Amino acid sequence: MDDQNPVGHLMARSSFLDTTVSGSIQTGPSALAVFDYPHDSWKEAADVGGHAGSDAAVAEVIARLQASLPPTCALAALEYRTFATMIPGPSFSDHPKLVVDAVKHVNAQPIAWTGMTLAAPRVVAAVVMSPSPETITAVGLVYEAASLVFGTGVAVLPGGGSQDLPRGGSAAVSAGPRYLKGGRCTLNLWKRHTEHLPSEKRSA
Repeated sequence: MDDQNPVGHLMARSSFLDTTVSGSIQTGPSALAVFDYPHDSWKEAADVGGHAGSDAAVAEVIARLQASLPPTCALAALEYRTFATMIPGPSFSDHPKLVVDAVKHVNAQPIAWTGMTLAAPRVVAAVVMSPSPETITAVGLVYEAASLVFGTGVAVLPGGGSQDLPRGGSAAVSAGPRYLKGGRCTLNLWKRHTEHLPSEKRSA
């Protein structure tokens, strides 16, 4: 894996939003999973390994995610430390377990890199079931997942695991201590797509 460009081999954000998510919504039941390697956790690797070490940490997070997700779940880079995939299938009860297992696998061990030990990641994730195509757009679905990952609604459990949130077909998962701050998702990752969002979401 190329540590100098750890996300270069992943699906691009624009392709994921415009093709993969939209196609999945139209084809049949599926769920969107978003994984974030937060700045505070990533910075621990950067403090030890510098720029090259931080790139290596991102590359290892990607490799662990790909190893734990089914081959049908192609991973996309929404940005340098945030990734997403679509999970096919109608049974939402199965999707959170898949995401929880992936998060636990990613966060289980420190990262060995050129004789150094980088801190174990503290990746968090959200999984959102897509409703009927008449009621959601690709950007709307990503917005819902982003609100769970970055917003105040994320449930971070000290012992790891998952917790269903009080909204239909959505869950947030984590493994590690609480570190997420309050506040809303800025939507910077999807800025060029916000023209498709309802007005109240554009202003969030």
